[in-house]
Amino acid sequence: MNPFTWHFTIITYLTAEMVEFLEAPVPFLIGVSTKTWEMIGSVREFPDDIVIFDLETQQLKKITASVVDIPELPKPFGEELLNEFREITNRKERRLQALK
Repeated sequence: MNPFTWHFTIITYLTAEMVEFLEAPVPFLIGVSTKTWEMIGSVREFPDDIVIFDLETQQLKKITASVVDIPELPKPFGEELLNEFREITNRKERRLQALK
């Protein structure tokens, strides 16, 4: 997140016992292992506005269908962040093309 500042909840690792935190009515960043997510995701439904990004596969798993106004990112760090996201996406596309 550096150099950005996050003024909301950050939980680096969520255990199955703390799953209620995923229903918090405030913005949050929460790390959940794949095993825990598969376990809790199979028995619970979560709000539509949860965004899930798998760091292991670098894939966006779920994102809300509603439109959200995203403010312009600060310069120059915002452009660096967008470039990194573009590079991740390009690497993923190249891997998919190589598999075809």
